Amino acid sequence: MHEILSFTRKFTIPSLMEEIANITLPGTLNEYIEKYQLIGGERDTFLWKWVHQNLYNYTLSSVHPSEKENVITLKTLLTIFVAICDDLADVDKDLKTIYELQKVPHHVDQVDMSNISENSKPFFALSLDIWRYFITEIRNYPRFSYFEDMFYFDIKQMINSFLYACIINQNPTFMSYSESDNYGSHNMMMIIYCDVDM
Repeated sequence: MHEILSFTRKFTIPSLMEEIANITLPGTLNEYIEKYQLIGGERDTFLWKWVHQNLYNYTLSSVHPSEKENVITLKTLLTIFVAICDDLADVDKDLKTIYELQKVPHHVDQVDMSNISENSKPFFALSLDIWRYFITEIRNYPRFSYFEDMFYFDIKQMINSFLYACIINQNPTFMSYSESDNYGSHNMMMIIYCDVDM
């Protein structure tokens, strides 16, 4: 118990916040964060730094040390993708947008931007840009083909969770505890983070 108290005393909220604020993100992440901010994204860079830093604690030991930074960068980028998709479901609340989003894993080139509302187009376009970069990178991972089917399944489950959220936002009385528990867990990313680590 003494060791735990000693460890926690080393860190204070202000010191942790300062440490996170001083993190330098990889260039690829900065590029996409700048694009996100240019189109009016409301999440601050601090959040992405916090996510990036925390992913060091949530990365499986199966990741080779030489690949760890790249894996964490990709998982952070995927988190930005998910945040944008979540906003499209919660803010835009347009089912047509989510139906187009469902094309992303396998049919990204068949997305019809005319089905996306004007307000959402810049965010949807950025989500596609991030997805294309992400999937190009992850396909180069040595064991991607082995886990490919499960990875795509989990991505589709995540996107289904956005569809569910969109439907419930429009029809709150349709919500059930079991469905909320089932679908809601998929957009928390832990399963997909494991897929990437594998």
